[in-house]
Amino acid sequence: MTLRPDSPDRYDRILHAVGSAFDSLHAWPDHPRALATVADAVEQLIEKELTGPQAALAALHEGEEEPTDQYANETPAQWLWQWNHATPERRLDMASRIIDAFATAGRCHLEGHAYRAEDWRADRAALGRVRAELDRWGLQTLLPQTNRALADVQAALEQPKEHCP
Repeated sequence: MTLRPDSPDRYDRILHAVGSAFDSLHAWPDHPRALATVADAVEQLIEKELTGPQAALAALHEGEEEPTDQYANETPAQWLWQWNHATPERRLDMASRIIDAFATAGRCHLEGHAYRAEDWRADRAALGRVRAELDRWGLQTLLPQTNRALADVQAALEQPKEHCP
């Protein structure tokens, strides 16, 4: 039996040991049964070596589901499918975006943005009511002093240009 130079050392040793066992078994009177036993054991080892990586690969894809609509929100199963079928570059991009999203979510949590957003919505609604009331006052009065006061209040309500997005 010759050893293949391109196979890993582990497999070379196994092949050499099995080959030596087969060669020495010919001297035994009951060698056909012993050969069958050794062949079964080798077959089981080979099957285990082949099915191990296949089982690991199958486990990697367990639970995934191919997306059906590119415009719909993904389910976790569809997200897994996207991840498992992405190129390494795409997975790195996805991981980067996930890390960025976690950082943003952490900042929002620490700074109380969810609570502040409710306050901002209430403030914006109040500001809208004040502006509507000022517009109503402006239509009902012709006095220059009142118009000037209304213009001053409206100017104060406007956001300065340097703060506009």
